[in-house]
Amino acid sequence: MPTITTRPKAEPIGGAEWLLAQARRHRGAEHPCFVLPLFYNPLMGPAIRSPIASCRRASDLVQLRDGAWLDIAGLVTTRQRPGTAKGVVFVTLEDETGSINVIVWKTVFERYRRAIISSRLMHVHGRLQRQSSVTHVIAERVTDISDLLDLLDGPGRRSPR
Repeated sequence: MPTITTRPKAEPIGGAEWLLAQARRHRGAEHPCFVLPLFYNPLMGPAIRSPIASCRRASDLVQLRDGAWLDIAGLVTTRQRPGTAKGVVFVTLEDETGSINVIVWKTVFERYRRAIISSRLMHVHGRLQRQSSVTHVIAERVTDISDLLDLLDGPGRRSPR
C-alpha cells in the first residue's frame, strides 16, 4: 500500500504581518505591485492614521458631486509629464480600494515640485472633477507623506532600504 504524505498547510499571513512584509519588500519601488491598506486599519497606530484619517478612498469618489473639495492619499504608482501637456503633470495614486487620477496644473507643480517628484506616498487636497465617465482630482495642495511608510515597522525599528 502506498504511503501518502501531506505537507503542512502554510499559514497565510495577514493584517499587520502582511502589511509589514509588503512594505519591506516594496519600499522605494517606483511601481509598487501591492495595495497598501491605508484607511480604517485598526492595526495601524495613530501616528499613521492621523494624516490620512480625513481622506476619501478611491471607492468613495463615485458618491461625491462634481466640484467637491476633498483630501486623498495613496501610493504613487505613476507620474507623467507629457511634452504636449504644457506643464501639466498626471499622477496616479493607489489606495486599498483602487486608483485615483490626479491632475496637477503647472502653477501647483511649481509650488509643490519636490513633493510631486519624490513622493512614494502622497496626500492631495483638491477638487473632484467628473467629465463623462472619467473622474479625477484637480490638485490644489500636495504633501509628501512617504515618511509614514517608515512608521509601519514600529517605533525605533527601521527596515533596510
